[in-house]
Amino acid sequence: MNAHAEKAILKNRNGYRKTMPNWKKLDRKIKQANKNFRLVKSTYRGFKYYAQFFDVKFGYFWARVADVYFGKIRHHPKDSNIRVKTAKEVEQLVQLKNPNVSLIYKTYKGSKILCKWFEKGYGYFWSVPNYMTAKKNETVGHPKSMGLRITKVKERNLLNKYGVTNVMQIPEIAFKSQHNGLYITVLKHWKTGKKLFCKGSYEVRVVSFLNFNKIDFNWQIPIKLLNSKRLYICDLYLPDSDVYIEIKGCWRGPSRSKWLEFKHKFPNSVLWSTKVLKQLGIL
Repeated sequence: MNAHAEKAILKNRNGYRKTMPNWKKLDRKIKQANKNFRLVKSTYRGFKYYAQFFDVKFGYFWARVADVYFGKIRHHPKDSNIRVKTAKEVEQLVQLKNPNVSLIYKTYKGSKILCKWFEKGYGYFWSVPNYMTAKKNETVGHPKSMGLRITKVKERNLLNKYGVTNVMQIPEIAFKSQHNGLYITVLKHWKTGKKLFCKGSYEVRVVSFLNFNKIDFNWQIPIKLLNSKRLYICDLYLPDSDVYIEIKGCWRGPSRSKWLEFKHKFPNSVLWSTKVLKQLGIL
């Protein structure tokens, strides 16, 4: 072992060996936390252990080296300028986010220590006051009610940004989601040359029929329905006849209810089933 390695290894009072830290870097980081802080090097046992510090104004105190290094501790415990929030003030801050939450005052011992809370309709739960009052946490309360509150926050953000309450009411996202994972055939409009995405054999046959007969049409028209959180995408619209057309070989899940709602909103809509497609000579 060379001389540099021997200097880098120390033996503390408990008898185990540890590596000497970079004192210059450590002192610089400690002064960034508070310019009045000084580390008592003889008490240093490791980065994750408690050590003694000296504050020029308030004297000695003990703290974890890592907490001071990363800026979690920036003031001496006796510093009167650092005002600790009372239990009532913490409760008021939390009630600005959720008025149904109240703090059990007897369990409050500090902003970083778990304490007991109560939310109307859900009961008691434990949480850290700093987490409850943090600005980044828009939704606070009992874990059982978190899902509902998060959903409301998402709906509010979507309404402010896009004017909708569900992401599937955004045309671009709804269209991509509808065609994701399906077998898609890409055709071109005979008039505009625009790409048309067709799922299933029926839609391919219909588009090919319209292109062959030079019939003008619009494909995949997104329409917002009041009673549905998802955007309804009508398959076909014929501008010359002013008719909306839905191509269906079979009904799946809530498709029928959405179609009835769409039919009620647009009486000029018709359904092209297997029977109708055969009558038109498309199949």
